[in-house]
Amino acid sequence: MSSGEEVRFTSSFQCMKHMYQERGIRSFFGGVGANILRGVTGAGVLTIYDMLQMVIFGKKYKTSDS
Repeated sequence: MSSGEEVRFTSSFQCMKHMYQERGIRSFFGGVGANILRGVTGAGVLTIYDMLQMVIFGKKYKTSDS
């Protein structure tokens, strides 16, 4: 999408090449920390939810032993 601007790149490779030349290799990993934090937080929420269900309602989920 160009959002009313002129088209800057004709391919994804050209865009990546421009990013690398302008900002270096670190520009490709800008959101890594935030995504790791979201993943850990999501896992924590699911774990706490399961623990609360066990404490409040006495529910325990069975696991299949294969």
